[in-house]
Amino acid sequence: MMLNHASNAVSAKARTMYGNRLSEKDFRYLCGCKNVTEIALYLKSNTHYGKYMPSFHSGEIHRGALEAHLHQAYYEECSALCRYEVTVGDFFYHYIINTAEIDIMMRFLTLLSAGKTNEYMSIMPVYMDKHSNVDIRALANVKTFDELIKLTEGTPYRPIFFKHKPENGIYDFAGIECDLNNDLYKHTFAMIDKHTHGKEKKQLLDIFKMMLSAKNIDIIIRLKKYYKMSPDEIKNLLYNFGVFNNKQLDKLLNASENDIEKILSESSKGKKIMQFISDDSTTDSRLLSKISKKNIRSSPYPSVVLLSYLFLSEIEMVNVFNIIEGVRYEASPDMINNMLIY
Repeated sequence: MMLNHASNAVSAKARTMYGNRLSEKDFRYLCGCKNVTEIALYLKSNTHYGKYMPSFHSGEIHRGALEAHLHQAYYEECSALCRYEVTVGDFFYHYIINTAEIDIMMRFLTLLSAGKTNEYMSIMPVYMDKHSNVDIRALANVKTFDELIKLTEGTPYRPIFFKHKPENGIYDFAGIECDLNNDLYKHTFAMIDKHTHGKEKKQLLDIFKMMLSAKNIDIIIRLKKYYKMSPDEIKNLLYNFGVFNNKQLDKLLNASENDIEKILSESSKGKKIMQFISDDSTTDSRLLSKISKKNIRSSPYPSVVLLSYLFLSEIEMVNVFNIIEGVRYEASPDMINNMLIY
């Protein structure tokens, strides 16, 4: 009885938090702001981000500081909500943290390969300190790839870094990122399989498979269009999970860029993905937004409602980041708004 009550609580809380999301009116206002300070003051006074942000004093508010506060709000809200879900809530929280860790690692590797690790302090995500399994601060002292391997001992990242040790100073960025992500989703699927059952399990797996298939479509299109890579080269950089079988995937890999949508139209799930293909490689986010909005309102499964909220919350945060970037570069409000995912 208590288990059912806790499960119902997470659905109710997630839907309440979703009800406090930024509205289209909020986004319109933010797109029209003249600088980052205006954006920060509006978010502080008028949105759910306000309670996580300090009282700003007069003067300029820097982009990095604002984005750090937004990240902190995101992780605090996710952490609070995941504690309510007793089946996979804790794991979904770690999934969110692990995706952030992979992003941090890849940004650090870029600096390491260029011999610019001294610049890490300026981008170090302090807000991850109490969440991460990796010593985020200690990365600042890493000067070699071997030191990175040693630092990540005891984490899932070490074997992957060891496998991809640079040869002659050449870093396999794409291979490292691909292996990190595939390891993450291997564990994600295993945990869903272990802790959920029946229709709930199917719904959760379908969400992730559709998301990863959309990511794969973006990868295929981008690598064909801009890098002229062969089908075998592209295949090695794809996510290992998705809705397409091997035959369908091979057709997509061997197709010309202009024929990809035709092949997608041959299956019902391919048609769904095709609706959201975009030139800015956000097919997965656009698809997730649609799926998650439906599920957060109608799914009877608390784990699905929770996951939907986590995805929608991340999409909202990225929207705000895009607004900040657009305002900094003095793009028009309409141009900025066109970058957002509703």
